Amino acid sequence: PILVTWSPLAGSAAVYDRRSAGTAPTKQAMTTFGFSGLLYESDQVFYDRTPAPRDERLWSQLTGKSLTGAAQTLKRIPFVLTTYGEWLKNHPTTQVLDADPHFLKQGAYYQDGYGNYNVSGVLKFPVDPVWINQDYPLKAQVISVLAGGVWKQYPLAVLSGKSGAP
Repeated sequence: PILVTWSPLAGSAAVYDRRSAGTAPTKQAMTTFGFSGLLYESDQVFYDRTPAPRDERLWSQLTGKSLTGAAQTLKRIPFVLTTYGEWLKNHPTTQVLDADPHFLKQGAYYQDGYGNYNVSGVLKFPVDPVWINQDYPLKAQVISVLAGGVWKQYPLAVLSGKSGAP
């Protein structure tokens, strides 16, 4: 019943409860999501793939909020980013699906759909408001933290101590 997402453009992961997108009154119907190919605030947009009748909503990958249709927010599920080795130490019976050999031969698993976007200093996709701090590049990597209903961003350079900025 979970939706695990990764956006290579924003370098962001998010995990949501798919049941929270269900229709009232039970909200237990699990929504199936697909990648729309659209971007919103420089991040991926998902759509509701559930067969008709449906609300045909678009969803923000990063916030879990519906962008169209009835206003709704997916229930966020806490998660941890870790290496596979660390995961396996804590969950030794984990089974993993292997890559499809057909797609491996084509190199499909290694293609970056956004090319060199992340190495360029140019912001090609609109973001509003743009978080600008003269001490950091426009595309500086940040950790976003939700505390007390407010999102705060902390540049990785500051957290790692590799920045001369305050």
